Order: sequence, then structure tokens, then C-alpha cells
Amino acid sequence: MTGRGGSRARQESAEGRAAGREKNRPQTPRAALLFMDALENERQKRMDERFERNRKDLEKLEEKQEECDSRSRKLEELNIKMGEILKNQEDKLNNHDKRIDRLESVSSSRWNQLVNYLLAGAAGALAAAAMRLLIGG
Repeated sequence: MTGRGGSRARQESAEGRAAGREKNRPQTPRAALLFMDALENERQKRMDERFERNRKDLEKLEEKQEECDSRSRKLEELNIKMGEILKNQEDKLNNHDKRIDRLESVSSSRWNQLVNYLLAGAAGALAAAAMRLLIGG
């Protein structure tokens, strides 16, 4: 057996076909020409069939390529839209952060004002008590 799997079987099969042709090969020149024409016609028919299969395969491949191109374009469009959506969401998030910061600063400034008023009131009460003690209490 040879190094390639099945090549001996193919070789024997090819030899068998060749031997079969030798038996069928005509002995007169006219018959030989007819036999050669028949062989050529058979070979041409096989080539035509192979050509037709290849043409159909190419058409299928072209259709699949067009589908892939269409999908690729759609994915590019979706990618652009997703980028725009993300940008809009980031802008909204930044806007919300600014608004929250303003709201938090308002409440802290009100708290600071309240503390200042209480301290001023306490200082005023202490000053009034001190004056009352100094003046004659």
C-alpha cells in the first residue's frame, strides 16, 4: 500500500477503466474517430456540468457576500447610533450631577445661615445679660 490512503484503490480503478476502454476501442479509423468524438462529447458534457455547478456556487457566494455587506452597513449604523445615545446619556448624567450639587449647596447654605442666626441671637442675649449686670441689675 502506498503512503496516501486509498490511492492504490484509485490507481486500480483507473487501470480498470483504461482496460475497459481498450476493449471497447474500435479498430477501424472511422470507428476510432467516432469513438474519439464520443469521448470528447462526454468530456465536454462533464465540463459543462461542472461549469454550471461552479456558476451556481458563485452566485450563492455573491448573494451571501451581499448579505454580509448589508449586515456590516447596518452594524456600522447601529454603532454610530449607540455612540450618540451614550453621549446623550453622559450629558444628562453630568446635568443631573450639577443640579444635585446646586441643591445640596442650597441646603448647606441654609443650615449655615440658621447656625449664624442662632450664634448671633446667643451673642446678643449674652451681650444683653452682660449689660444688665453692668448697668444695675
